[in-house]
Amino acid sequence: MITFHVKCPLFVRSQWFRHRTFKFSEVSPRYREVPEEFYVPEVWRGQSKSNKQCSDGEIKKDLNEKITALTTHVAQSAIQDYKNMIEGGVSREMARMILPQSMYTEFYATVDLNNLIKFVNLRDHDHAQYEIRVYAKAIKDIIKEWCPIVYNVIC
Repeated sequence: MITFHVKCPLFVRSQWFRHRTFKFSEVSPRYREVPEEFYVPEVWRGQSKSNKQCSDGEIKKDLNEKITALTTHVAQSAIQDYKNMIEGGVSREMARMILPQSMYTEFYATVDLNNLIKFVNLRDHDHAQYEIRVYAKAIKDIIKEWCPIVYNVIC
């Protein structure tokens, strides 16, 4: 069994949690302050014309800058609104409803090597979303270091 401490945006966490062979323990914002950190991609991708689930290519530079500014503004505004709700007496478990999917979360993920390899092979695929592929590639590097024979045979 291998346990990872993962920090990722909520939307990436949602993809990760679909792998039911993992055991997860998430650090909940019900019990601690919400980190004022969110993910904004350097480059926004366009919608794939051939696959409803995938992105494809980069959007125009001027639009990329506008969307980055908008995303940053919305996330910062949501954090401030969250704080205002807490200060006004709203419970953390309810106030968190307004936080964006780009907010970072942390969790522990425990899995056996066999299912970890299945995760990596699925999530380090061209059709997987870029943001989760980054994590899959990092895990692949860990497998290569810890289990080089398995890595050479499976990955």
